[in-house]
Amino acid sequence: MKYIFLTILHNMKFNVTLNKGFELSPGTRIKNGLEVKDEILKTELMSWTAGVHSVDEFENTVYYYKRGDFPHLKNQDEMDKKRNSVHFLFSKRSTGICYRPLVYKG
Repeated sequence: MKYIFLTILHNMKFNVTLNKGFELSPGTRIKNGLEVKDEILKTELMSWTAGVHSVDEFENTVYYYKRGDFPHLKNQDEMDKKRNSVHFLFSKRSTGICYRPLVYKG
């Protein structure tokens, strides 16, 4: 089952727009550009599940996203059973990034 995890990195700012962002590992990036954020958030599904107000919170922010696949999860029911533990794991990983210094040399 394919997934996308997306979260705001609060208290992190870049002075320039980084359209490609920083690749942390394959499928995982820190960005502040619009294209990926809009591709993920500006959908009917996200407006319905997250709500328009939550989607709008991503405006003018630095965000972390991870795309991947859980090959062992075959359907939505299996994903629903694992959702909280997966969310916790990805949230902790993104939080750890905020405490490591990142230097952009562009």
